Amino acid sequence: MSQQTSLRRELVGDIAVMILSGEIDVATRPEIEQALRAQFPAEAVGMVLDLTDVTFLDSSAVQMLFELHEDLGQSRRALSLVLAPGALPRRSIEICDGSGVLDLHATREDALRAVGGGSWSAV
Repeated sequence: MSQQTSLRRELVGDIAVMILSGEIDVATRPEIEQALRAQFPAEAVGMVLDLTDVTFLDSSAVQMLFELHEDLGQSRRALSLVLAPGALPRRSIEICDGSGVLDLHATREDALRAVGGGSWSAV
């Protein structure tokens, strides 16, 4: 992964939490997308993608999120995104996602509840 981006994975029960930081654009997307897919456990019921520390998303990055959502949905797995209200990357997603396809949350805990169907609780 380039110096401007990083990806870290945590498992919370059967949910994969992927924590991204840095910039996601046409130059970094292929590497990030490959890493997300490679690190997603086959047994996970869904993914929480924490974008709290992402500083920039271009249109190719937003397209990647739509494709990831669609791919996970085809295997009946959920995807929730964590972005602070008012954050520039969140605004980029909201502009492109007029119909509200992507599941956006202000906190990781809310996203975990959404993916886990409400069965997850903070420890």
